[in-house]
Amino acid sequence: MELPHNTLTLLEMVDYIKSELSTLYPDTEIRTFTHILFEEYCAIPAHSIILQKDDAITETIVKKFVSSVELLKQMMPIQYIIGKTFFYDTDIFVDENVLIPRNETEELVQWIINDQKNIPLNANPVIFDICTGSGCIAVVLKKSIPGSVVTACDISEKALMVARRNAQNNSTEINFYAMDILQPAKHNEKYDIIVSNPPYVTEKEALFMQPNVLRYEPREALFVPDASPLLFYDALAEFAFSHLKEKGKLYVEINENYPWELIGLLREKGFTDIECHKDIHGKARFIRCGWF
Repeated sequence: MELPHNTLTLLEMVDYIKSELSTLYPDTEIRTFTHILFEEYCAIPAHSIILQKDDAITETIVKKFVSSVELLKQMMPIQYIIGKTFFYDTDIFVDENVLIPRNETEELVQWIINDQKNIPLNANPVIFDICTGSGCIAVVLKKSIPGSVVTACDISEKALMVARRNAQNNSTEINFYAMDILQPAKHNEKYDIIVSNPPYVTEKEALFMQPNVLRYEPREALFVPDASPLLFYDALAEFAFSHLKEKGKLYVEINENYPWELIGLLREKGFTDIECHKDIHGKARFIRCGWF
């Protein structure tokens, strides 16, 4: 669709977005994109678009819409286009160096927060977020658990730059550093809570994934070899068993296809009190365990 002129009304922009994306995305997704872009570029919430349909959009803002639509046509995730996502009531900056936080991971964070409220481990719990990525888990836990002392690590220096930016943007004091959990450096600290959302998608599962995920999100943060689906959990269990305080807890997000295999691995490592939670879609998604 050719733009009729350099300044458009809101309604004309809505029509333009739909026309350009209609062969690539379902209508519901196009509406979501439209609402996100209007909120980001015009500070207009979804319910106000129709009320302000005849208002003009300036040429500068039109160019931002057009650029975003072109990127959407290339299947770039909308979160990377606008440079942020919303995670647990928190704005989280994202770029192509980190995974886009998923709604399911909010449930893992909520589990930890609820546990801390109901059965406090410590007045000032010491928390370690492993494979932190964007830092979304670490930032929200720091904001939500008063007195918590939060440290986070990732193998990627570029991811850590994003995580530090999110900590700063949200006024949260978090210690970030580089560490490969598969080859962890000597570590003497003990923790009340260790949490991780590590790579857990097997290579064969890539056949069933959306092209925008495969094209843009960092593969090293997603995939594990088909022959070693529990690669990171083995390393996490070894680390956590040595670095959890008495009555400390390990929380992990998991691949829905391997909950029983992972439970067996954790038992072999010496963990007890193992509990698996399903996510909002009814899939086995999270495990909590201790070793007392």
